[in-house]
Amino acid sequence: MNKIATWLTWLFYLWLTAILIVSSIPDIGSKNETLLGFDKYAHFTEYFILSILFILMKIARKQKPLLKNYLLLAILLPMGDEIHQLFIRGREFSLLDFSADWAGASLAFLVYYLLKRSPLLKL
Repeated sequence: MNKIATWLTWLFYLWLTAILIVSSIPDIGSKNETLLGFDKYAHFTEYFILSILFILMKIARKQKPLLKNYLLLAILLPMGDEIHQLFIRGREFSLLDFSADWAGASLAFLVYYLLKRSPLLKL
């Protein structure tokens, strides 16, 4: 594995670890259940960045991000994170948070697939 792939792998796992650590903090006081609250932007952004790092890591390893990768990053990880929060004091499962996570990961994969089809880029 080349140096870029190694760095991207480390960045991906560090970002994933940061997401899990933050979601393990009891009652961080950001309960904002509105559809467009700051909390939802944070959820969207953290999973967008996670997915971009994953896609770049796969490209650097000369592998293609596949549908199963999308399902893992856009559905299973956010769902697992929300279920995990059921066991943290002051935290709860939020379908709006899950939706924001899903949207962030989905946008990252959509951008990848649109760029992949672009005649200007060869991904």
